[in-house]
Parts: sequence; structure tokens; C-alpha cells
Amino acid sequence: MRVEIDEIEAQVKALATLLRPELAKRPSVAVYDQGVEQRGSVSFFKNGEAAARTRDPLHAVQINAHEAGLGRIDLPGGGADAFVRASRHCYNDGSDVERFVRSVAG
Repeated sequence: MRVEIDEIEAQVKALATLLRPELAKRPSVAVYDQGVEQRGSVSFFKNGEAAARTRDPLHAVQINAHEAGLGRIDLPGGGADAFVRASRHCYNDGSDVERFVRSVAG
């Protein structure tokens, strides 16, 4: 409760900035974040598999990730209808980013 909102925002953005390139290094993962200003959520696909199939093993090891549906305008092609979204939080740190990437890479 003592952490200011600006500090939280900076921490969350920094972690997401670490996570995006680490996920993108994996040949089986495609990061799908768009926009000029990228925030704390990181959206990605793994091996063209269904988002739930990527998300569920993460939940099994107590890593929080969400399946997010895609609108027609968002579709990247390849028949995907959802992606996985990882949201960083102020209580996460660099070790959580490493653990997340290792778990996604499986």
C-alpha cells in the first residue's frame, strides 16, 4: 500500500518489456502485442496451439495467464481465435519473467 501508482506502472511496464523479447526468442512462440505504447500485458501464441492448451499448464504450476479472445479485426491469421495474455504485477520481478518463459517453452 505504500507504493505509488507511478512506481507500480513503471515496474509493470519494465517487466513486460523484459518478457516480450524473451518470449520472442523461442521459436515456438509469437508475441502479438501491437500499438505504439505497450503496457504491462503481453499477448502471445504458442505453436499455433489453442490458447487454453498453452494457459492450462501454466495454471498447473501456479502461473497466472489468461485466454483472451480476438475480434475479427485483431486476427493474425492462421485460424487462431484467441491468444494467451500474461499480465505482470507490481509484486513480480525478473525471476518471475524467467520462470514464465521457461514454463511456456516447456
